[in-house]
Amino acid sequence: MRNYICSCLSCMIALPLLAADLQLGVELAARCGQASLSAEVGKTTPSLRITLPETVGNQREGTAMMEIRASRRIGHTAKGQRLGNLVNGPGIRVLLQEAADGPRFLIRHPGTSSRPSIVCRFAWLAPNQWHHVAVAWNAATGDVDIYVNGWAQQRTHLRPWNPTGRGGVLDLGGILGEGADSATIQVRNPELHAWHMNEPQLRAALRGRVLPDGGEGVRRKMEKPLDLSGLKLTPIFEPDFTKPLPLVLENDLFNKDKRIREPNPGQWVLEGPAKAFTREGELTIDNLESGAAHVVLWLPRAFPESFLLEYDITIEQPDEGLAILFCAARPVGDPTGSIFKPGLARRNGVFGAYIKGDVNSYHISYLSAGKRQSGIPGARRTANVRKNSGFWLVACGDDQIQGHGYGRVPHHVRLLKLENRLQVEVNGKLSVRFTDDGETWGPVWGDGYIGLRQMNHTLSATYRNLRVHQVENK
Repeated sequence: MRNYICSCLSCMIALPLLAADLQLGVELAARCGQASLSAEVGKTTPSLRITLPETVGNQREGTAMMEIRASRRIGHTAKGQRLGNLVNGPGIRVLLQEAADGPRFLIRHPGTSSRPSIVCRFAWLAPNQWHHVAVAWNAATGDVDIYVNGWAQQRTHLRPWNPTGRGGVLDLGGILGEGADSATIQVRNPELHAWHMNEPQLRAALRGRVLPDGGEGVRRKMEKPLDLSGLKLTPIFEPDFTKPLPLVLENDLFNKDKRIREPNPGQWVLEGPAKAFTREGELTIDNLESGAAHVVLWLPRAFPESFLLEYDITIEQPDEGLAILFCAARPVGDPTGSIFKPGLARRNGVFGAYIKGDVNSYHISYLSAGKRQSGIPGARRTANVRKNSGFWLVACGDDQIQGHGYGRVPHHVRLLKLENRLQVEVNGKLSVRFTDDGETWGPVWGDGYIGLRQMNHTLSATYRNLRVHQVENK
């Protein structure tokens, strides 16, 4: 029987353990001549420490997996950063970090902090619940995958590296942060395999295990559609894209650096170096420049706190682009005001003005890829919800477009906001959902403006069949 680490936070003393051995995969067991390696509790922190014999090899690739349980919720922090080891061994080093905008896995070359860390973000992990975490790496390619409860999270990539030496020491779990706000990361059922597992292989290895779904905090595969039963939908907005778009550029609302007026009623507002136009029943948004040349197109009115938005989007590049929806946008401190009222800062497409500026909103990144632009090896996989102003990562889901390699063809997107609940469906399957409790990240955002955002490497996208319904309970 394998047990787990449990510590007292006040004195950081580990309680007694029974056997907590590291189980070896078939190939490693053959190399070492045994199926497991004994583990002990670290002397300075309650981590699991395993001495790896030279027969394990230099671990140019591998998969380390374990079940972890945190003594408190792992989420965002308003007090600097908190950091702690999760996996520290000869093959790969992974740390848990809490930061102002949310938690993340930090991935580093083992034995050094001089090379840049790669970040794999998630929204939160529930406390006092066992989660299965696996780290798979390939030093020759630099590819690293982190799986939570059997599902691959945001894709990450290090520069290829050359592990040195054979064997070594492997530490798992420990303490995240310091003092009264620290968290103990308990570990049980650790395993080490000799090769980089992909998602289907990992799922096969975990077949038969009962795993938690991770709530809204981590990516998981979702197959169900939106449930609209019990809701009354009333059409309130359906633009005619066979006619010219009533458009105003952000610059036209300014005199030098001062916002002097609001758009006329019915005008869409385009922010950033881009072009937006209608043709043959389609709305097209073209990004015009490289660099930080991103764009937001705001719909021409505010919408109620409960609504259903839907449209079809086609992206120009099959393996590029990042698309975002803003909703419930209102000025900070003015929950009924216009986001174009005089006195508000210029936004011009650059992200900082939207995420930490003078406008509150929710935003959902439902499509994200970028081999050429970002260097990420393929799609990000996750659809994310963030809450602004503050850029808090509040929920993670499944990118149903680029995360599944579906490319440029039309994709049907639906965003349902029911007071404090957001749900996004793409191509008939839920992508991400978020319930705002009104406390963890501040008050719930109610009604407000809706915006369509494209990062510059989207290049161009077309939108059809855009409509908004007001939603009420029957």
